[in-house]
Amino acid sequence: MSASPSASTTATTASIGIVQRSHSWGQRGPSPPGPGSALMRGHSSSSSGSNAGTAASIAPNAAYFLTATSGQQSHQQGPIRPVTSVSATDLLRMSNKAGVVGICNIDWRQALTKKGEVNCNNVQLTSQAHADCVGMISVDLEVTPALAEPVEPAALRAQTNAEARRDMEAMASFSGRVKEWWQDFSHDALSRRQEGSLRLTCTGEDGLLRPCCGFVKPLQLGRFLATPREAARFVSLLAPKENQETAANCLCSLHTLLASCQATQAEKAMLLASLLLGYGLDAWVCFGADAVGQQTWVLTRPSKDVALFWDPSSGMRHSPSSAGQPKGCPFRSIACVFNQRRLYGNLQAAEGLAAASYVLEDPGRWRELPVHVHDIPGAPGMRFDLHMQPFDSAGHEARLESELKKALSDHRAESLGHTPTVWDDNMAYVLMASLAGHEHEALTGQPAANHEDFQQCIKRSIPPGCMFKGSSQHHRTLCSSLVMQGMLRETAIRDMLATQVTDMTFALRVKIFAYPEHVCSVWLMLALKYPTARSARGSRDT
Repeated sequence: MSASPSASTTATTASIGIVQRSHSWGQRGPSPPGPGSALMRGHSSSSSGSNAGTAASIAPNAAYFLTATSGQQSHQQGPIRPVTSVSATDLLRMSNKAGVVGICNIDWRQALTKKGEVNCNNVQLTSQAHADCVGMISVDLEVTPALAEPVEPAALRAQTNAEARRDMEAMASFSGRVKEWWQDFSHDALSRRQEGSLRLTCTGEDGLLRPCCGFVKPLQLGRFLATPREAARFVSLLAPKENQETAANCLCSLHTLLASCQATQAEKAMLLASLLLGYGLDAWVCFGADAVGQQTWVLTRPSKDVALFWDPSSGMRHSPSSAGQPKGCPFRSIACVFNQRRLYGNLQAAEGLAAASYVLEDPGRWRELPVHVHDIPGAPGMRFDLHMQPFDSAGHEARLESELKKALSDHRAESLGHTPTVWDDNMAYVLMASLAGHEHEALTGQPAANHEDFQQCIKRSIPPGCMFKGSSQHHRTLCSSLVMQGMLRETAIRDMLATQVTDMTFALRVKIFAYPEHVCSVWLMLALKYPTARSARGSRDT
């Protein structure tokens, strides 16, 4: 067997920008390179694995994914270099203005059929689920160092055809067992679930139908998400997709979600469950309903008879016993739970989540549908680390504050006439403690320890006889126009902006918390300080 080569790829773009991710395929003993799924970042990506030039040494389902976005990104020759500033494409993503244009699936194993040659491919980018062609991209594949003996094209075709037949047989076998399971489940269920709440299969962005268990797998994405709480916070900060109903029919891959920093509720739940499984938690995706309609969330079990719900849209954790209570668990009913190994349908009567048992192994309350590895069609892997690019938080905070101050001043001048707006930088400095506490509470679920300190700071910074008002908001974007729209939707902020009192001053502070993949948590507080009527009269009398 020859020495392990590395298959390097080079991507070039024409009229569309490509957000790229580097990726490496590892090797376990004599095994061939594993499935590769990568969102390309930089200019080149390499993979290595054992290859003897035969069909047996070709990794099954090894694929290379590209995701095109609407932002433009420059490409550099040679190896990937550290990025010291945020590019235009990254800023678009952080401002929630980047959208996925199209995707394509490239089987990099075709490069193994060439000896010392560059394999040029003109591939077609399609919208999700292969609906429409949206463009073309040229991709060069070259194996370095050159193979001693290239793989025979016929052997590669034979293997890819065998993989396609295997996937068809796997889905046919799974569908047959699902029909039998559904007959028993529907017969034994004590109550009917609402239509569509029990989902056993989902469609991927490649247009293929797979068991829902195939979209969940343990993920360990590097060092930047050190705890399950941090993972939940990261997932919650992915912006919701604009058209949730249309997007709900197709589940995007991980790298596509990270390209746009947008996800549906179901995609967030799949990602969060996969991350929690990577930490070793007993995590399950839940299909059920809330007060509005169908909903998806995550369940973990510290023990077999204790359940904890994770809301992927907020990152908060809830006890099932708090369902129906103010500020409690937002979910109302549960139809099924699943992870990468098993699926359980809920047989319990619709008595609410608080009265339900979460001992999934109890056949009288949950009906199991075992899912075997051979039931899931082959799909590209997702083994790569999250990236944390250098980010000038203070610089972006100052820029966003400056733009918002101008917008707020213009808004007051337009709505109230030529009313000057005075800004107090000293009071703005004091507001930072509150914003840091908000992020701490969102991350840990516990009130910040500095809450009392902030109250004391405000009391000491406000002169006697003056009134203080403040309102904080959370955003996922760095776009000042979108933040301004959100501020004007809040009644408390509109009331403050409409205030007309002598000697009034405003304060604005923005605090940005950076997470991997250019995901940001943006907190801001607008405050108002003005003398009370009694204080103002006393001043005039003096």
